[in-house]
Amino acid sequence: MLQLDIVVLQYQNQKLTQKLETQKLEYAGLENRFSLLKESQKSYDSTLAVVKKSWEQVIGSHFIFAYTITVIYLINYFSMICITMTSGYCPSCA
Repeated sequence: MLQLDIVVLQYQNQKLTQKLETQKLEYAGLENRFSLLKESQKSYDSTLAVVKKSWEQVIGSHFIFAYTITVIYLINYFSMICITMTSGYCPSCA
């Protein structure tokens, strides 16, 4: 019976060793693929950084433009009110 147990254990050990070797090969393949994907991701990261910077510039310039237009409008509006109140003359009504 002991001899049979030894043979069964040796067989199981051999199968586990084969399975371990297969998993090592799969792991090495996945590790290689991960390295390649990580390397290709760098170009995407660079592109994303450029797009983000450009987008921030566009948004920033639009904000400044909208703010400037609003300020000009308010200056003109309050100037008209001031002219109307001080002179009694309303240019937009004439």
